[in-house]
Amino acid sequence: TINFGFSYALELGSRNPLNLKKAKKVEFENSDIIRRITSRSDDNLNKASILYLKQEGLSLQKSSIDDDQYHVVLSHAKYRSPALASGRAISVIDQIAPEKIKEIKVSEVNAGMGMYSAKISRDIYKRYKDNPEVLSKYLVTEPFVYKEKDHQFNPETVYPAIFNNMGPELVSQIGGPDGFFFGDLKWNADSEILFSRKFTLVSSLTYSLYDNMGDLKLASDSVLPHVRTDIVQYLKQSRGLAVKRMQFNYYNQLSKSFFMKLSGGIFESMFSGYGGEFLYRPYDKNYGVGAEIWEVFQRDYNQMFDLIDYKTVTGHINLYYREPRSNILFILKGGKYLAKDSGITFDFSRTFRSGLRMGAFFSLTDISEEEFGEGSFDKGFYFWLPVELFSNRYFKRTFGWGLRPITRDGAQTLNYGYPLWGVTDNSNSHIFRQRIYDFNN
Repeated sequence: TINFGFSYALELGSRNPLNLKKAKKVEFENSDIIRRITSRSDDNLNKASILYLKQEGLSLQKSSIDDDQYHVVLSHAKYRSPALASGRAISVIDQIAPEKIKEIKVSEVNAGMGMYSAKISRDIYKRYKDNPEVLSKYLVTEPFVYKEKDHQFNPETVYPAIFNNMGPELVSQIGGPDGFFFGDLKWNADSEILFSRKFTLVSSLTYSLYDNMGDLKLASDSVLPHVRTDIVQYLKQSRGLAVKRMQFNYYNQLSKSFFMKLSGGIFESMFSGYGGEFLYRPYDKNYGVGAEIWEVFQRDYNQMFDLIDYKTVTGHINLYYREPRSNILFILKGGKYLAKDSGITFDFSRTFRSGLRMGAFFSLTDISEEEFGEGSFDKGFYFWLPVELFSNRYFKRTFGWGLRPITRDGAQTLNYGYPLWGVTDNSNSHIFRQRIYDFNN
């Protein structure tokens, strides 16, 4: 027997240890000239805002001038921290706006839904911009409901807009009587097509480059519908080109605290279907209540477009609570699972200031230990690590890894893309205030 081990220490609990390497906010040497030009007309200010906000990775969607307040509505796919995004935007506007603008207001939208607004007196910002602790006392944040016709300046957006990303991906199966490790190195191509601000198509295609999945032989012995335990068949028969996800999403914000999403298509490697999700999430509270329901159809093992003869309706009531001091998120899900069993899932995770998220979960359902099989009940752990920790640029993207000691069919939920809780994460004052130190980065 040969044993070995290693460890590596990285400061992930506090602020990003690589923040000093990140690109600093843009400072314009010719800001006096820019302000002179923007003072000539509101149109000049709006066009300058589009140009200079783009340098910070921020896309101006709408803007308005109301007396001495300049309000800009932004979207972006760059910053994880809403305080950092709004701080960069306010810095740009302060440098280019004419002196008649006395208050700056920044709002963020995601998937056509309003996240938050942050506003501050321009004089206060100039006076305390190098002191974020004092500045945060004067910065006003509030919920934001996005309505397209509420703004004076509406730059034309050309649809469809297409975004692509490619890279390697490793699919692994660890443990089991057939061997300790089985892996499939794939090339992954992700794309998102925006048909409008609220209607999107998210796709993920994979192609196998090298694998040793052929040595997997263990068949499922489950007495429940095989919603997960046929994983060996999915791993072996999806070598080559496979469709991991092809999901249509329609988002809508019904009020400042109520969000909805309708989805249909290929949700994950094993199920297609359609359904919807609703979420009540007050801006200044640490809790949320959601509901979801899906009709799903089991996919063929090759993970293309064919189906096999199994369908069901699955759905849950979801309760969320984020403990403000520890920043631990508790999620309680209760409802019907993919194998037609019913029960609850308890998930708890903590997000650190660096963006690292670690968590664990367990589920209890109305099936017996004998029906569930080895392991007695479903449980596991996971972590998500921000890509930007290893780069000198800002990224929203993360990569993760998790482990379920035993793959069984009981207590299995649908792995659909872009759940509302994550999409609306910035629509919460706790998230903003927790990252307030980023405001002047």
